[in-house]
Amino acid sequence: LTTQLTIFAAVYDGFLDTLQCATANVNSPDAFVNVLGSKKWLQRSPALCLWALLICLMLLTCYAAHRDEHLRRSGLWHDGFFLEASATPHRITLSIAGWLRSISSL
Repeated sequence: LTTQLTIFAAVYDGFLDTLQCATANVNSPDAFVNVLGSKKWLQRSPALCLWALLICLMLLTCYAAHRDEHLRRSGLWHDGFFLEASATPHRITLSIAGWLRSISSL
């Protein structure tokens, strides 16, 4: 057991030393100015994927908020269901059925 822990500690220390050396130049103020000052990074494919993902997440959040409001107005759901211990399966089934109907109507 002791040799295993010693080997693990040696590998862990080596990993930390490598990580600190690798990120030393990346986290410097000059590196941030070089990367963020050029604005070329905005047009690279990883940045475009990030922007697309952020836009999709915002649209999905807006859609979910709209659907939640629609369910609340229809009476199939209200925030009290989270706190009620006596929520019957009929209510839950009704809200799931209403949700499925609303999705199928899209």
